[in-house]
Amino acid sequence: AVVCCPQAGAMLSTLVKAAIEEIAWEGSPGIAWPKLCRRLRQRQLAADGPIRAILWQQLAAGCDDVFVRATGNAGQKVTGQLPPEPAVDDDLDADSGESDMEAEQAGKDGRGDAELLLDVPDAVRLHLLHLDAHPDLAEHDSARKALQAVARQRYKGCWGPILALELGLASRDLFYQMEGLRTAGLVVSVHVSMPAKISAAYSKRSGQAPIALHGNLFYHTRFYDIGKIEQTQVQLLMRSSSASLREQVLAVVKQSPSQVAFESDLR
Repeated sequence: AVVCCPQAGAMLSTLVKAAIEEIAWEGSPGIAWPKLCRRLRQRQLAADGPIRAILWQQLAAGCDDVFVRATGNAGQKVTGQLPPEPAVDDDLDADSGESDMEAEQAGKDGRGDAELLLDVPDAVRLHLLHLDAHPDLAEHDSARKALQAVARQRYKGCWGPILALELGLASRDLFYQMEGLRTAGLVVSVHVSMPAKISAAYSKRSGQAPIALHGNLFYHTRFYDIGKIEQTQVQLLMRSSSASLREQVLAVVKQSPSQVAFESDLR
């Protein structure tokens, strides 16, 4: 038995709760230990080695809400040995234009050929996705997959065109799915200009250019932060308009005989 001081016990309880949330939001088939550690550090829940070891023991063997499965090696057994952690802290919320599904297939989340994945029962996942209050939506596999995909992106949100590709849905079919989730108060949709890397990722995967320069960015209500959304919108607007503005300024300067333009000229 492991004896913890009250402060360590409170920290462990907080870590276990946060870990179960992160595992549920990640979705099936589960999350690897290194990625879970990065997720917890992003929530400023870093813990020292002994606490991490106890957390692993709690999740792997002593927690009814978590189970561990092995990938790549069906005979692999779960032990109390602490799995390896990532050498560097990747920015999991950086918007690279690459979906988590693609990153996992490329092995960018630290998953090996015989990795242990932590997962939660469906009842726990439905509760943390807020779907337990909407049994009509929970019964629809496509609605569950859509909400899970959105929750997996946390605070960076999930772009509608990319989501449609991941779910294998046409845009109009995705609209009906997301509208049901939106009216249920489970997702929030923000219409903004798509960054160039998102458009490029869509073109690469679909083989065609996006039909519009704007798109819906979906957030699970748990991760909808109006302050961050406004900041993101401003940044996207500046990025999309800065190139055009720079070209206009250069055109005015070149037209000037002295190659100089005053602010009044630019106005």
